[in-house]
Amino acid sequence: MLRNIILVAVIGILAFYVFPSKKNDLPTTDKPFKTKNTNRIWGKAKEVLVDSDLKKLYDELIIKDQELLQWKNDNRDKEVKDTAGKEKLLAEIKSIKEKYNLNDDNSSHKAGESPAKFKDSRLQSVWNDVSKSPYYHPYELDRMLQEMDTLQNSLDKIEQETATDESSSKPYKKVDKDLKKFNDQVQEDIKILGQKHTATVAMMRNPQIVELWNYALDKKYGLTGQECENIKEDLRHMWSKLLKQSRFLAKAQSFRRFDPEAREMGLDDTVMDPEMQTIIDGQQKIIRKWYLSIYRRITGENPPDYVPDPA
Repeated sequence: MLRNIILVAVIGILAFYVFPSKKNDLPTTDKPFKTKNTNRIWGKAKEVLVDSDLKKLYDELIIKDQELLQWKNDNRDKEVKDTAGKEKLLAEIKSIKEKYNLNDDNSSHKAGESPAKFKDSRLQSVWNDVSKSPYYHPYELDRMLQEMDTLQNSLDKIEQETATDESSSKPYKKVDKDLKKFNDQVQEDIKILGQKHTATVAMMRNPQIVELWNYALDKKYGLTGQECENIKEDLRHMWSKLLKQSRFLAKAQSFRRFDPEAREMGLDDTVMDPEMQTIIDGQQKIIRKWYLSIYRRITGENPPDYVPDPA
């Protein structure tokens, strides 16, 4: 009888270790780690990640949790702490957060939502604006996405090199000049992307510009993505002419408003002198030529209201 009891106990112990319960794959407690940094990430992850991703995250966090504890033990009694070592660990933990889209800037995704495409918040912000805008052809979006992927890869490379540089306590401050120059260029490229989108939105507020762009997107004209991108460049040229005309108008009105001779003659502020009127009329003809040229390239014909210039 005793021998049977011992045999059952041995089998039970073996079953526990050889065939662990799947329920124990993930910790049930909200704070399974020893450090606040890792527990904070875990608490957020449980709200947004599926079990398979949680398991992978847990395996990575438990290593960093142990490394942070080891750092605390090693530096507890030191007058001069190893700050570079700690910042390196924190940078690695930050990379894990970004890997699973668990940043504190609310870029993490919930169930049913699309995950962030970029770890960098500025890139993600630009992409959020661009991808929802009606002012881009899918071909343009693909091109922009490739460009932004390249920028994100560059940022990842910079982060990796600065994280492994133990002589640097702050990113980009004490690293070699070439890496800092590379980082400055990447940041400038991201800034230009945002500025270019802002300029596109401003341009599309003009009725003539948005009319032509809608024609370009109309499937009945069958323009390719590359052709639409070329049309967009021509629209930018036309937009520059429109801006130039608006500056001429503003300047003319300003001169007229403060022209004492015009006041003495009783001329209205909106009446321009012949010289300025000639300049503005010439600018209007240039804009009309751009409009006609773009319209014909898209549709292959003249607009309905087209009237040939007198010979």
